[in-house]
Amino acid sequence: MILRTYNRADSLRKALEAFSRLVVPPSLNWELLLVDNNSKDHTHEVTDEFAKSSQFTVRYVFAKAQGRSNALNTGIAAAQGDVLAFTDDDVLLHPDWLSNPLKEIPAIQIEHAFHLCSPRYGAVDCTYVR
Repeated sequence: MILRTYNRADSLRKALEAFSRLVVPPSLNWELLLVDNNSKDHTHEVTDEFAKSSQFTVRYVFAKAQGRSNALNTGIAAAQGDVLAFTDDDVLLHPDWLSNPLKEIPAIQIEHAFHLCSPRYGAVDCTYVR
């Protein structure tokens, strides 16, 4: 899972709290890759604090080049998984967000990236931090 953030440490903290409530299938081996897109606030500290108490792997990656594409490409390059999912620091994931989409992904090779959490497509219930 790749989470992109830029100068939104307080929003990020809320998003990470939602991650701690995710229902994770026991057979799923996954990590949260937090890509900091050159933040000047306390984003790194928020990530470190969360990683220390997390029940799953959290890795911090710094993307110095500004821009969403640069941050996502940095995350993709650092990712270790076979399937990549993306979210942002202003999204509070539903507890079933990680387990439900996996039921729908067939056991075939996936060649295209997609955004599983997109309210406009009615995929999974998402709540945005305001």
